[in-house]
Amino acid sequence: NIRGAAKGWIKQYCDPNKTLLTIAYPAYQDSIRKSRRADAKSALMDAAARMERHYTQFSRYSGILASS
Repeated sequence: NIRGAAKGWIKQYCDPNKTLLTIAYPAYQDSIRKSRRADAKSALMDAAARMERHYTQFSRYSGILASS
């Protein structure tokens, strides 16, 4: 029966949940990537600020990251 086969194909390949997942998952991954990028940027800015404070106090950069 052609109609039965067509219904089976539609059920298998046009599932609304799968379609939603194929749209939503890449957006979710992009959101996670942006969040991690912001966390990394914040950590680097914090390290730079600590290095500048250390340099102001001791006139050298060496040793600051190892002691933190």
